[in-house]
Amino acid sequence: MREHKYQLFGFFGPFGHENNDQKINAVNDLVHSFDISTVTLHKAYPVFTRASTGDPIPWPNGLDRTDSGQVNGFFRWNVIEDSDSVFKIELRLLTADEWKTRVLLPCYSTADISLRRIQKFRFEPNTKIRALFDGETVYGSVDNNGLPTFSSIRISQTPKLLEIY
Repeated sequence: MREHKYQLFGFFGPFGHENNDQKINAVNDLVHSFDISTVTLHKAYPVFTRASTGDPIPWPNGLDRTDSGQVNGFFRWNVIEDSDSVFKIELRLLTADEWKTRVLLPCYSTADISLRRIQKFRFEPNTKIRALFDGETVYGSVDNNGLPTFSSIRISQTPKLLEIY
């Protein structure tokens, strides 16, 4: 998933392949905190990799672990504009106001961000790009498939705008 920059949201814990929300929530109450139906075919979304807030996945070497965890479960976004000349996306973390949980929610997380399914804005493959993130200049790169990636972006609970012109 990381190598190909595919989106991954993972929530896990010692509940096996349980299909009972009450039993799952007793172990990991973040499982349903992200509405997967918000990721649609014709709308851009970010992919988060190397996030500082990701928990170690217990497979294959930690099967005896009794803790629960998540991978990318705290990230949220909102596409503001996707036109031929501008792409804007708001990035933030899950807040306690929107999801009641036993988990201590992070104030910030650092992650690499790739942008998938951009509808109108186009990138020249194999180039360097510049953008604004919360008013500060950030630099990224575009791979040979036209997929832009920005490294080590610090995201907080306060929404911040990533703007590409």
